[in-house]
Amino acid sequence: MKRPKNAYDHINSFNDLKNEQFRLLYETRLARRKLEMSVLELQSTLSPIRLLGTLFSEWVKPVKAGIKQWLVDFIRGNSKQDREEVK
Repeated sequence: MKRPKNAYDHINSFNDLKNEQFRLLYETRLARRKLEMSVLELQSTLSPIRLLGTLFSEWVKPVKAGIKQWLVDFIRGNSKQDREEVK
């Protein structure tokens, strides 16, 4: 009965073993850093301050457009009745 192929068949000496140990160590560190970066990105995206800022900026857009239109109408001397008659 054949044994299944081992992922460490290429290790024939202590140097190979040491090199494989370092490779696995760095591979683990890289995976851990990628996970930490993903967690940091998620935390910054879901930050309550950032969410409140985004919601506030979305709420302000229509208000800002209304104030701008009111100022333009006020400067031009148009009233609400004039705009309704033009339509």
